[in-house]
Amino acid sequence: MVNQFLMNLHNIDQSIYEAARIDGANAFTQFFKITVPLLKPIILFTSITSTIGTLQIFDEIMNITKGGPGNATMSISQYIYNLSFKYSPDFGYAATVSYSIVLMIIVLSIIQFKVADVTKGRLLPGSFFLDNFNKLLEQTNLVQALGNSAIVSIISTLLALLIGSLAGYGFEVYRTKSRDIVFNILLLSMMIPFAALMVPLYRMFATISGFAPFIGINTMAAVILPTITTAFLIFFFRQNTKMFPKEMLEAGRIDGLSEIGIFLKIYMPTMKTTYAAAAIITFMSSWNNYLWPLVVLQTPDQQTIPLLISNLGSSYSPDYGVIMTAIVIATLPTALVFFIMQKHFVAGMVGSVK
Repeated sequence: MVNQFLMNLHNIDQSIYEAARIDGANAFTQFFKITVPLLKPIILFTSITSTIGTLQIFDEIMNITKGGPGNATMSISQYIYNLSFKYSPDFGYAATVSYSIVLMIIVLSIIQFKVADVTKGRLLPGSFFLDNFNKLLEQTNLVQALGNSAIVSIISTLLALLIGSLAGYGFEVYRTKSRDIVFNILLLSMMIPFAALMVPLYRMFATISGFAPFIGINTMAAVILPTITTAFLIFFFRQNTKMFPKEMLEAGRIDGLSEIGIFLKIYMPTMKTTYAAAAIITFMSSWNNYLWPLVVLQTPDQQTIPLLISNLGSSYSPDYGVIMTAIVIATLPTALVFFIMQKHFVAGMVGSVK
């Protein structure tokens, strides 16, 4: 969330602040009269997505309490997962619960659209770390799990950025009578917990396995495909495109560029900050994805790094030193991606326009 606000702050034209200072506006006035109004699209975006993400929580509960003690920490996503894939699976009842969630979300969304329509460890690894690292290599196939996660995350990120930016750009730039209706339906779909879609998705990929096993259950494709078209990214790109200077599009058309040419040669280079932030968010989300790989990947050689860590903690006598070592190693790629993307993230719009 901080990254999203930082990115949009870099996109605000500094000449606006200069003009305000000349007119005698202090920092307090500049913040509430300039910064907050210009950040309204991203404030709306983060408010909605944060609320939805909180309601859809699954991974933390699954790995820490598993819904216990009793059902004290049970979430609706955990409940649907238990109905579908634990003990005595009941897909019919699970689907009914999923439909009830969708119904509740529809009601809440109607209300929403009526109410608001808004534009203590060491710094350096010591002998204990190395001992635990060696144990981790002996007990698990760490390299393969890291490779699987890398394949899923990189492909998912690239495809999701392309599809999400095209759709978000189209929703904002091209005006049609049905545009807002379609976008509101899309926004509604973002509010549906993934657990509500888990059963039909699983059945679909299980069916596909019969005639196209290369994209069926227990394949990387089955993990990647449901993640490349997300309402989250479409919403994200549309909200950021609202701050894109539309005069540049008109100038491109006057110069004879096609619509695809305008998107590739003007929009994409100018929106580097948006792509950088979206890449960080998407890569981290794909890298840390737990629920869907847990359902669809059924052999150890296909498991991703979150599944490997979860399996380490599921044993009767977990070695917490090994688990913490695995967690440290698992965070390194995401930290690396963040620092690589920071260069473009900070350079942003100014560098691309130059």
